[in-house]
Amino acid sequence: MRQNPKIFTTIALASCLLSSLAAAQTEQRDPLTGEMIVVDAEPEGPPRADLTEANELVRAKEYAEAESLLATLQEEFPEDADLLMLRGELLLALRRPDESIEVLRTAAKLDPERPRLNFQLASALVATGQAEPAIEAFGKEIEVSEDPQVLVFSHLNRSMLFQERKEWAASATELEAVLALEPQRKPVYGDLVAMYVQSDRLDAAADALERGEAAGFASATHWYSVAARLAKDGDHERAVGLFNKAIELDPENADAERALAAALEELGRNDEAIEHLRRYLELEPDATDSQAVKAKIEASGAG
Repeated sequence: MRQNPKIFTTIALASCLLSSLAAAQTEQRDPLTGEMIVVDAEPEGPPRADLTEANELVRAKEYAEAESLLATLQEEFPEDADLLMLRGELLLALRRPDESIEVLRTAAKLDPERPRLNFQLASALVATGQAEPAIEAFGKEIEVSEDPQVLVFSHLNRSMLFQERKEWAASATELEAVLALEPQRKPVYGDLVAMYVQSDRLDAAADALERGEAAGFASATHWYSVAARLAKDGDHERAVGLFNKAIELDPENADAERALAAALEELGRNDEAIEHLRRYLELEPDATDSQAVKAKIEASGAG
């Protein structure tokens, strides 16, 4: 499980709000020639600012200058959602999340269905330590967005925030949503296994391991962790299979050899257990329990 997870963001300032680069346009038929021509359309709703200069500054990566210009324009066009979103993103990029939140929330009231807006708001909320409203904002983005990358990042961020709150089941649900969108995102399987183990859903953890294996995810550590929990719960038969898989992936895993031997002993498969104890000593000749293990091997008559 990740600690202090990194929040995924997709600001992409230079490419945002392309519709704001020019006045809204529409097609009409020229009454003299009969040809279709493009003409400026009458703006709908509140007045909109000309963001051409601001976008040019953004493209030049002069973010502070662009934000300052937008702050001035906002005084004249306080209900221009395009302006507000661009300024909010710039404030976030400039590491001024508190101001960004205020601006983006205003934009969200004006245009709550705008794609990426709630994602950026959530990112600003995370930056100020406001986990609960950030989870809600990422959830709103999931409702309105059709961009696969934004959806994946929104689910990943919600999962990480739930992890921080130790809400393991909720985190797993978000990770399953990620895999539904991108089943080949291999590292997610490891996180998903960890969440299922934390929430005592060992069947689901084992299933996630199998799905991960099919997708190319191979981690001896995760197979071992699930096997250890199964053994602790007394399901030694299943634990044996998972310990064997961990050893297959990492033949130098001494802990897995020792744990596999213990599970085999519980099943009365003592001859097999002795073979794994021998292998354990080969890998860890100076183990703290090496003398006890040697004594057990000798007592079995197989020494």
